[in-house]
Amino acid sequence: MQICLSFDQQLMEKYDARGSPLFFGIAWEHEGAYYPDKAWMDFGAVIVDWWLSTVIHLWRGSNSDKFQFMDGPYLIEAEYDPRSGMVELKPENLDITWYVPLTKIVEELVSAAEKICRELGRIGIARETQVGLEKFINQLKVELRNGENPILIYNTFVN
Repeated sequence: MQICLSFDQQLMEKYDARGSPLFFGIAWEHEGAYYPDKAWMDFGAVIVDWWLSTVIHLWRGSNSDKFQFMDGPYLIEAEYDPRSGMVELKPENLDITWYVPLTKIVEELVSAAEKICRELGRIGIARETQVGLEKFINQLKVELRNGENPILIYNTFVN
């Protein structure tokens, strides 16, 4: 499972110049299937921010949530099983189900957010967006370091 990103500097600068959220390529990929599409374009920094909030919600004990896209009617339903640490992902309007460890989703989203931050820094645009993403990245890293892993917490109560 990975979050695929592609950046068009001129397009991103155009959106930034008019004060709009940044628009770039972003898609989920797992086992060769892409969602919504390999070449999907969306307001990537905004939705990665949303997705980071979603994993924090799951990480802190929610059993279900959604990874939503901004452009179009696209979302991925997520059902979390704290006993196994697995998340069942069901992309809307796609007849597949993915099973991915929550830790892998966290790693991929942190990696995607870091790539976005590096690209924004390289281009020199959207500093506020970069700061917001860095805040979420740091929050997740602190929770990981502090051992606030729901799998470990669950196993403590069960065993």
